[in-house]
Amino acid sequence: MRTDFTYLSYTAYANSIAVDSIGQSYHGKLTLHEALQQWGESLKKYGEE
Repeated sequence: MRTDFTYLSYTAYANSIAVDSIGQSYHGKLTLHEALQQWGESLKKYGEE
């Protein structure tokens, strides 16, 4: 087991917004690829702020 693992400072945020995009994929509103792209863009924007 690795002992040097740490979470990103915004891991809790990433987990909390995942349902906003990934959930849309689950309900057929977006493809999984589109949902992951949307989630990634949201995290990128948050990280730049």
